[in-house]
Amino acid sequence: PSSYTVEIGQEKLKFSGASNPLPDLLPGDYKVLVYNDASHLSVNNNIVTVTQSNGLVNSMPGWFFSAVTNVTYNDNVVDTIIVPMKQQIRELRIRLHAEGGSKESIKEIQTKLTGVAGSWDLMTNTATGNAREIALPFVKQADGTWLAVVRLLGIVGNRQTIVGEIIFDNAVPKNLHIDTDISSSLIDFNVNKYLPLAFTGNIETPTQAGFTGSITDWKQISQNGIAW
Repeated sequence: PSSYTVEIGQEKLKFSGASNPLPDLLPGDYKVLVYNDASHLSVNNNIVTVTQSNGLVNSMPGWFFSAVTNVTYNDNVVDTIIVPMKQQIRELRIRLHAEGGSKESIKEIQTKLTGVAGSWDLMTNTATGNAREIALPFVKQADGTWLAVVRLLGIVGNRQTIVGEIIFDNAVPKNLHIDTDISSSLIDFNVNKYLPLAFTGNIETPTQAGFTGSITDWKQISQNGIAW
């Protein structure tokens, strides 16, 4: 990042550029925490937290990076430390292929993803706090598929589900409830966050009311490059 915060001892310093001098401190060992400012994120007591609205975490926080290291101060010794920062926000892309007799009548898809992390411990590099939910803003694409793109700190707990409803024009058929467990597909989501993660799945639309839909043929799409 072009600018970032460095916490060492009782000092909280704002830096920019690749190289900066650390403050003069008494001899001893110190933990160093480095991170940047990013939209919809706040850092307090080594914990970064995503803002929430109406019980849902923000679906598009800014790109956030952090690093932790140790440094030893000795009298009359000048040293250099190199601290590579890691990306802590991961992009998730979900594309749904609608099938069945009512696919052309879909007006909107209102769903959320459960089991996501609202906070992340920068010192231990692990999710913390209770499992949260995030809205999946599905938008119809030119090819007829529906795509949702979100950014997450990570997942938490053993269960992640997509729940919500497919809403049809003129309420015909009636709303199709969706409840799909995708935990197995997100097992390694908290690793290699710099790589975007993308999935596709099929959703069968009914010709009559009374069905609960599920996403089938769930497939991970290989993603190249870095998302940030």
